[in-house]
Amino acid sequence: MNLFGAMAQLFLRDESEEQNNLAIIPLSESFKKLYPKSAWMPLVDRAVAKNKAFNKVETSDYIHFPDIENIKTFGEVIDRYKGKVVFMDIWATWCAPCRKSFAYIKPLQEYVKSHDDIVLLYLSIDRQEDDAKWHKMVASYGLMGERIRMQEAFHSEIYKTFGDIHGVLSIPRYVIFDKSGKIHFNAAASPENMEELQSQLEEASRANKR
Repeated sequence: MNLFGAMAQLFLRDESEEQNNLAIIPLSESFKKLYPKSAWMPLVDRAVAKNKAFNKVETSDYIHFPDIENIKTFGEVIDRYKGKVVFMDIWATWCAPCRKSFAYIKPLQEYVKSHDDIVLLYLSIDRQEDDAKWHKMVASYGLMGERIRMQEAFHSEIYKTFGDIHGVLSIPRYVIFDKSGKIHFNAAASPENMEELQSQLEEASRANKR
């Protein structure tokens, strides 16, 4: 592949995989100088515009990042929300299906706004070195709720609890906890299927009233 093709592929990959690498911005200036009349320029401009928008986004007040640095178990995380139903979305910044699923969360957000006994908890399994990208992506999607990144202290607990018999965790994965902190649905419905998800949330809410 020649230099032109290699550079063009970098822009397209950055956009399609939502890598949002800051190095793309100065690279785009070099591309424009080398190939000012390229038919690819509109595609490059589009990719760079999305990159800049992602990296300039600010976190909204309704997005909360709890301090869990000293927490040793995932159970301690859930204990924070006892008395409320917890809808947990397990995801990662590198997971394309996870990112695509966020297109369907508006009805869920609206539902939660009118039900103060429900908490949205987004658990990222990203590595520590991807912390900055995780924060930016959370803000970029404008998703309300509690945001935590998996800590090494409860890494094995997450994979053992929500992974398969081989310890493989498929994401996105949705889990619903009842108000006592117990898992009510280990594999809950996706926000894409809001009717079924709403039914599951209502069932979990009633669980401790029986």
